[in-house]
Amino acid sequence: MHKYLPRFWWDLFNRCYVLGCFPTVWKVARLITIPKADKSKHRSVEGFRGISLLSIPGKFLENIVIGRLNHFLATNGHIATIQFGFTAGRTADAIKTVTKSVENIRKRNQKCCLLALAIAGAFDNACHPVILKQLRKIKWPQKRTAW
Repeated sequence: MHKYLPRFWWDLFNRCYVLGCFPTVWKVARLITIPKADKSKHRSVEGFRGISLLSIPGKFLENIVIGRLNHFLATNGHIATIQFGFTAGRTADAIKTVTKSVENIRKRNQKCCLLALAIAGAFDNACHPVILKQLRKIKWPQKRTAW
């Protein structure tokens, strides 16, 4: 297909992006279950970890949208300097920031406590209308343009 229509996928993904369309068939995922280490729980749902595999075109379109959103946020100053999660290449920065903070506190002979939270299903449980409202507030372009 690429030999005869080399721009097909490029044009299709751009058209989906410009129209704000994510084809329903691309949203269908294949569920893979992976058993957890604790075999005593294998008779219940809690004994397995589920992974949803999107179709290849769905995954590509998802990555295009994420890439363009991240580009917009970064180039318009909407990503805080202390944002480490969901930001590529920032894990080492997070560790350095925590380490430096602890060292500074110790130099002042003070005590500190570190609390780390991992929120399971954070995005799945996020209030999407509020996220969309915030995107409109920072002027995420309603009219998307192709790349």
